[in-house]
This record gives sequence, structure tokens and C-alpha cells, in this order.
Amino acid sequence: MGSINLLNYYLRPTAADGATAAAPLAATQAPGNTATQLPQTAVSTTTAATAVATTPPTTTPLPTPTIPATATISLLGPPDNAVFVSDATISFYWQWPLPLLEGQQLSLYQLTETGETLLGSLLEANVGQGYNVRVPAQLLAETAVSIQWYVKLETANQDTLSSSEIRHINLITP
Repeated sequence: MGSINLLNYYLRPTAADGATAAAPLAATQAPGNTATQLPQTAVSTTTAATAVATTPPTTTPLPTPTIPATATISLLGPPDNAVFVSDATISFYWQWPLPLLEGQQLSLYQLTETGETLLGSLLEANVGQGYNVRVPAQLLAETAVSIQWYVKLETANQDTLSSSEIRHINLITP
């Protein structure tokens, strides 16, 4: 005869008369094992064990937010082809017209022949409605002609949602 779990109590037949009594299940006791029986209760039933198939829960990926076509990253500075002394700290600043959603960030990148290098990321505006990242020029990888930079709106996993134009800056030795 099977048993059924009713809020951590298993109904089992008693040895005396076949009536069902409730017995608490010990932590190491599995259903069907012999247990000390509590006094007989008014509950009396017979049940057959029923197998229940369970499937593990699955996660549903969050949809990627749609960015309006009119929402663009506007680079404010430094202007294209600006010249800086190689020991200066350069302030990169831009605007994004929408509030950043959870899991979004605006990231400043340098573009080189070997790929892109992350210079900094912001999760919220830090200059009114604008964004600003200050980078010591010594951290920028110099290229033969100029240093290219741009900003991307991306997810925390660095999936690109939008990107700005590419600008150039030049470094000179003092």
C-alpha cells in the first residue's frame, strides 16, 4: 500500500486494523520505510502511489530593448582631431537622450589595429544629462596617425545596442 505526503505527514496503514494513521517523516526516513506510529486518528483512507513527472524550470531570456532610431549618442568632446599633450588627462564627454535601463551602460572605447580597448563605463549620467569619463593620456595606446575613440550603449554582457561616430585625437610630447 502506498503513502501520500500531507504537509510533511505520511498516511500509512497501522499494523492493527489497516486504518490509516499520520506519522511525521524523519529527515532521513524515506516514504515506505517503517516508522513509529502515532495514535490512530479519525482520518482513514487508502491511496495508490501515483508517479508525477516533473521537468526542471527553465529561464526565459529577457528581450533586448528596442532603441528608437532617433536616439543617438552625441559626442560633445573632445572635438575630432583635437591635440593633447601626452601627459595630460583627457575628458571625454557625450549625451544620450534616454535614461539607461537596468543592465545597460554607456562605455568609452579606444579603437586600435588590434581591436577595441575599454576605457570606462557609466551606468548613469554624471554631468547633468551628460556623461563624462576622464582618462590619463598615458593609458591610451598610441597609433601611427591618431587615436580613435567612440562610445557604445551596451548591455552588461557587452552586447552592442547602439554606437556613436568615431573621432580622432592626437598626442604630442611636451
